[in-house]
Amino acid sequence: EAEAEEEAAPAPAPPEAAPEVDSAPGSAPAPEAVPGADADADDAPARKKRRVDEDEDESAAAAEGDEDEDEEEDDEDAAVVVGKPTRKADGKLFYTQMKKRNETYSIGQDVYLENGREAPYVARLQEIFAYAFAPTELYFNARWYYRKEDVHDYAKLAGASGFVKFEGGVLTASPKELFFSLHLDENHSDCILRPCNVHLCEDRAKAPQLEDSLLSQHEYFAWRAYDNKVVYALDSLPNKKLRDALALEAKRGPAVAQAARDRARMDRERDRARREDDEAEKAPLSNDELRALVMPRKHAEVWVDTPVLSKVAVGSLARVAQRLNNVKSFYVGIVVSTKRALRPYRLGKKQVDISLQLRTSVGMRLAGLDALSNEPPTDLELERFRVPLAPAEVRRKLREIQARMSEHSDMFDSAEVARKAEEEERLRLAREAQWASDRQAEEERERREREREELRRRQADKTAGGGDSEQWWLQYNVTLGDSSGREVAKWKARLSRFTKIANSSVSAGERDNATRLADQARLKIEQLESGADKLQASQNIPDDAKGASPAEGGHQAEQMEE
Repeated sequence: EAEAEEEAAPAPAPPEAAPEVDSAPGSAPAPEAVPGADADADDAPARKKRRVDEDEDESAAAAEGDEDEDEEEDDEDAAVVVGKPTRKADGKLFYTQMKKRNETYSIGQDVYLENGREAPYVARLQEIFAYAFAPTELYFNARWYYRKEDVHDYAKLAGASGFVKFEGGVLTASPKELFFSLHLDENHSDCILRPCNVHLCEDRAKAPQLEDSLLSQHEYFAWRAYDNKVVYALDSLPNKKLRDALALEAKRGPAVAQAARDRARMDRERDRARREDDEAEKAPLSNDELRALVMPRKHAEVWVDTPVLSKVAVGSLARVAQRLNNVKSFYVGIVVSTKRALRPYRLGKKQVDISLQLRTSVGMRLAGLDALSNEPPTDLELERFRVPLAPAEVRRKLREIQARMSEHSDMFDSAEVARKAEEEERLRLAREAQWASDRQAEEERERREREREELRRRQADKTAGGGDSEQWWLQYNVTLGDSSGREVAKWKARLSRFTKIANSSVSAGERDNATRLADQARLKIEQLESGADKLQASQNIPDDAKGASPAEGGHQAEQMEE
């Protein structure tokens, strides 16, 4: 439409000051000193065409950005945050956890960091964050642990004339020993391979024992620190900076994590014990417990002379005798209250006027104390009872009766008091046995679940290369330098995104961060592509060259290391 209008309208003579207004696509026209209505009307088709061009450019840029995002979304190994940001500062969103390859990483976790074909680096996570302009890109700050070779190399880079010494001799260390350091820097979450554990030992005398206790392939220990060409024992650090860093890490190492797990386990056990108690209190009542709740006539004869008769009787069960058609039978009821009888009656050698109001399966009934039976109810009588009882209330009543009898033990026969105590103890042991059985079953379920989890973990390690191989890290999907591979494409997508943000952001801090990340991405791409060339060259070595002399082999190794 714009092109049609442009062809139909007569072409005006261009101003002398700007003879090539439309020479650059998308550029703004040169302003005229005194624009007229005709000039504005004539420039309308050109302005409309430029707007169409700009819209197409923006659409293309948006589509390219979407492609970059799709490239990241397709990465199954990419780390994702766990939870919400804990704080925001300097254009960053900080988190306490992230998840990668079904593994959750927290602040204070020791991790392996990719090092190409060499043994992976070891570091401890200090911060987990994402930049506000790239919230799906997770980064972390980490404190590095050095291997013995790293200590010598860094000392030489710092100007040392020879090997680092410790206590008069050249520094040596076992393969399981790492060195604490003040080295902190930022890395992308892509370089995390898997978790590991570094145990800090501030007592050098315990270091050998600690080393012997390390059973896992992914456990290490550190009892020395490296700083500025010198190695120190952790129990004799020379400056406050090192001591403060050690104190910080001592609060969140594997020992602290294990202690936290132990506390959590103890809390779970206490919760489970409380839950078992609650469940036991609410568990169905056994017939033995119901029989223990029955108040026999001989106990009523004792309680009738005390002011606590009503308190003891209410809530107890009673086995009451009755005659129907000259046939004696018994029924069970629960005492709900005590009342005055219509007339006194004989109870043993006493005259009493107290009756019990009972709730039975057929309704409310009154019974005298003289109608109570001294024998416990049968299973059939308890089955016919059919009055709903709260298990917790019944068990609380049993404890109350036992306490009352102990309090008035001088009024009861000693054998009867002992029998009641033994009965309560027997019931308690039966309940504890049931609880123990339930707890054992639950522990067995938890054990099987741990075994299944360990099998899943081992399978994941086997798939990812985390087994017992001395070079287990080679099986991870690490960046080995394939220039046509996924890693290069991923970093190129990041470079494109960060470059756009650096060029378009209005925030100075955001531009600086994006520029720095773009430079990191550009350097990473160069390393990957350079590594691909070296890898290709090493794979194309002729067979007769593979038997090179040790000196030549060492030179080739140095080249590959570089």
